[in-house]
Amino acid sequence: MSADIIVIGAGPAGNGVARKLAVLGHDVVVLESRERIGDKLCTGIVGTDCLKLVGPAGTTVLRDIKAATCILPSGKTVRFDMGRTYAHVVDRVGFVASIAQSAQEAGAKYPPERKVTQVAVDKGGVEVRAWAGQREEVFKGKALVLANGFGSGFAHSLGLGSVEDYVLVAQVEVKTYGVEETELYLGRRFAPGFFAWMVPTHPGTALIGVMARRDPLVRLKDLVSKLTSDGKVTGVTKQPSKWGMPLKPPSKTYGDRVLVVGDAAGQAKPTTGGGIYYSLLCGEMAADTLHDALDREDFTAERLRGYESRWKARLGKELTVGYYARRFYEALGDRQVEFLTMNIAHNGILRDIIEDGISSFDWHAELILRGMKHSAIRGVIQPLKTLMAALRWGSGA
Repeated sequence: MSADIIVIGAGPAGNGVARKLAVLGHDVVVLESRERIGDKLCTGIVGTDCLKLVGPAGTTVLRDIKAATCILPSGKTVRFDMGRTYAHVVDRVGFVASIAQSAQEAGAKYPPERKVTQVAVDKGGVEVRAWAGQREEVFKGKALVLANGFGSGFAHSLGLGSVEDYVLVAQVEVKTYGVEETELYLGRRFAPGFFAWMVPTHPGTALIGVMARRDPLVRLKDLVSKLTSDGKVTGVTKQPSKWGMPLKPPSKTYGDRVLVVGDAAGQAKPTTGGGIYYSLLCGEMAADTLHDALDREDFTAERLRGYESRWKARLGKELTVGYYARRFYEALGDRQVEFLTMNIAHNGILRDIIEDGISSFDWHAELILRGMKHSAIRGVIQPLKTLMAALRWGSGA
């Protein structure tokens, strides 16, 4: 099968690229190994800007989030109420599948369950080999989009490098009692340097997850046991899952006839690990770049490098500030985490953030930089001057 553009991966990034290119009149093929499009491990929390970008998707929204409770290392709790809806829990499968459906309605082709095993690029075009059941198929195109997530290896095999830093995530679906609001668990017991969560989805059901450098499944088991003892969890409905989440981009996200988008390109928030919105934004930029390349019949790296320039102009500061804030947080002990959280909650920082209008589920750089300068938390920040210098720089990914 031949097409203008071959997209590997039917997640938010791949579907976003396919939808826009198809709308622009180009021939696009999307290859995905999963039986159900969008059936990828994810908590499914997105901001309001993300819903606006995707378009009408009301049937996929399970809950609106206006507040969350943080459980501190000491066991104390702090509730953060933003006073408005700032995020949504969506049916991740339905949400992503709706983007794929829009792409198909615009003309993109989605041959089902194609497991890609090999990619090749030369001056004449790109060639992708994939298995369909017991049969190997060959797909040929003018350019290739790698949107098949973290750890696939294809970008590295084409000389574009690999994601430089990552964290491991484990998550499980559980039955709950009396849980109506998102809870975040801080401290080294369950998620050293990161955080754990319980996010209600359907009534009586929630997702419990842990981010950690090591042993996330062990830490997840401990958290589920604690919440079961507390009476919040009444049973586990599915086996836990584990995956990797990028914290930094690879060295390059473009090459001759190739663009890398989404988690494969490290386009996720280092602060929370969320990548749906950034993947969609970068997917649109990738589509614009390829549209121009198709119009000019020029697929050289020099032509496609504009994609990286565009996404770094939009997200570079966010990813850099977020990454160094992440490393800063990893350096803190439990007492420092507790001190920071309590000060943010009670010393006017949260109020200032809300009143200044800089709070956003997806854009964290300004919030981080403003918070770091607040007098209430300078005592924790001052000893880490090297990280602070990097935070103030914050100009590239």
